[in-house]
Amino acid sequence: MQPYFKALMAFLLLTALLSGGYAVFQREFLENMKQRAAQELGAGNYLASILRFNELKEISGDELVIESAELDIQKAQDLLVAEKNFEKAKTAAEEGDWLVTKTILEGDAAVINTSFKYYQEAIDLFLEASEKIKYLEEKIDTELRKLKDEAVEEKKLRETAEAQTVETQEQLETTIEEKVRTEEILKRQIKEQEGKVELAKGEIAVERLEKFKNELDVYREMLMTGIDHLDNVLGEVENNNNTNAFALVSVVSQGKTLFDEVEVLGQELLNQRTPEEHKIYVNKLMQAASLLIEASQRTVSLVFSDMGGTESEFETLLSEIKQRKNTALQLIQEIQNFISS
Repeated sequence: MQPYFKALMAFLLLTALLSGGYAVFQREFLENMKQRAAQELGAGNYLASILRFNELKEISGDELVIESAELDIQKAQDLLVAEKNFEKAKTAAEEGDWLVTKTILEGDAAVINTSFKYYQEAIDLFLEASEKIKYLEEKIDTELRKLKDEAVEEKKLRETAEAQTVETQEQLETTIEEKVRTEEILKRQIKEQEGKVELAKGEIAVERLEKFKNELDVYREMLMTGIDHLDNVLGEVENNNNTNAFALVSVVSQGKTLFDEVEVLGQELLNQRTPEEHKIYVNKLMQAASLLIEASQRTVSLVFSDMGGTESEFETLLSEIKQRKNTALQLIQEIQNFISS
């Protein structure tokens, strides 16, 4: 009995030491993942940081770590959209469309976030656009005041002309004709100014549509990145490369994380920021994400089917995956055509 008791105690002691060592290893591993994700975010690699924070969420069971990762993902998403908007603002500035430039920059709070990698450039461009717009507004205001003063003066002239009853009828008729011509010029000038205002409103509407397209394009790119992950796994399986199954499943998981994220963000975009006439394209985005989620799930089954399933099961799964992926690609192409239009 005594040797048995000593062996049991040694076994329990070894188990405790191994458990403690694994816990330390796990904490260090999660901390390293968090640091790498933060480095990607700080370096302006926003899409890469989203992927790393999502991996951290999936692996960690700590609610505080998951909540922190979700906040960082939201920040990276905002900065990713801000990067697209900043490029649009620079293009508008190069074309001299300063009203559009200012509208883009002041409409996206993330552009002037101090952690945005183009923060200083965005601030400088916003100040430059503001000065340009200020000059135009002052010019329009001066012209309107001038028209108003001319209208007041014209009214005084008309009253004076009417009071001069001692003038001849010929002089009175001449004065009336001159007043009519002056009033027509004034009306035309006012109409021109109103046209400028309507034009500015139209430009703002166009810019809002462009911002919607930018956000839609970000989510389209996320789907395409996820498809690349699926294609890599399918290539490994079809070519019988004998790659470790768990490594392949990890790659599939990276793609599915992007698809899940697009499905959630697409619903938010549909509910809050999508013009009624363009909801069809957000619905296509969500349909594509749903098909790709299904394809990801079947790809996991395909990986393990390749290891122990029948050839018939393998071919059936492969056909279903490709069918869903190809249908999703068609939907994504329709979205791309709309964004490019």
